[in-house]
Amino acid sequence: MARAKGHKTCGSVNINLFGSPCELKEMQLPTYADIMRHYYWLRNENRDVYLQPVDDLVKMVGEKVTAIWIKASIPVVSKQTVNGRIEDYYKKCRSVEKSLLRKDIKEKKNSKKFIQNAESSLFDISACKYEDLDHCTCDKSRKVLKREVTFLHDQTTVREMCI
Repeated sequence: MARAKGHKTCGSVNINLFGSPCELKEMQLPTYADIMRHYYWLRNENRDVYLQPVDDLVKMVGEKVTAIWIKASIPVVSKQTVNGRIEDYYKKCRSVEKSLLRKDIKEKKNSKKFIQNAESSLFDISACKYEDLDHCTCDKSRKVLKREVTFLHDQTTVREMCI
């Protein structure tokens, strides 16, 4: 008797929305797409890591992202906050990946917008969110230095400058 072919379930979906997995570039602040590429790169790079829970991979990505921001001399939020944002975004990506299997045209358009937004949006973990430093009321330890504001603005728009 022939065996029935296994059905794909939502949990078995493995579509990479952002192209080939790769390591984070340390010369620019990462976008949301960069974060997810690095997540999948870590998962694929080492078989032991592939079998690890999402939380462990999120922590590894969070450490790398935080190190890049610190290298850029920009104060960052806590590790717990960074890891929470990465995990939340991972969950959003999984739901978009699963929706791609559906035949709904509206969902496919939404996923294209999601991907474009991820490519252009900076994964911002800076402790201070004020664009106008003269009116910022943050502690001195959380403020972005004036010389770094130009770099931070560049990274949120044209992304031409490097760390």
